[in-house]
Amino acid sequence: MKVVKVAILLFLVCEVIGPQPVAGKYPTTTGTQKRKILYYCSSYIRYSDPRPTVEKDSKCCKCVRKVPNRNMDVIVALLTDNEKRSFSRDRIRNLQELCA
Repeated sequence: MKVVKVAILLFLVCEVIGPQPVAGKYPTTTGTQKRKILYYCSSYIRYSDPRPTVEKDSKCCKCVRKVPNRNMDVIVALLTDNEKRSFSRDRIRNLQELCA
């Protein structure tokens, strides 16, 4: 009986201190980063012609650089259906190079 209790206790300790699952597909990129990019970069990433340019020292690029590795695929993955209709996914991906 004592062996069973020790085994259960050991199991519980391992569960508590063991590796934790990742919170999501992109755990380091937040919705706040996405919202800032949509706000500060909206003139460039909205569907419109002609397409304005993005300055490397703009608030838009500063927000892009805060995303790990400037990975704009993460931002595209976080877009809602309504945002996908309003913003060009290709232009969002282009920010990765434009703000390098």
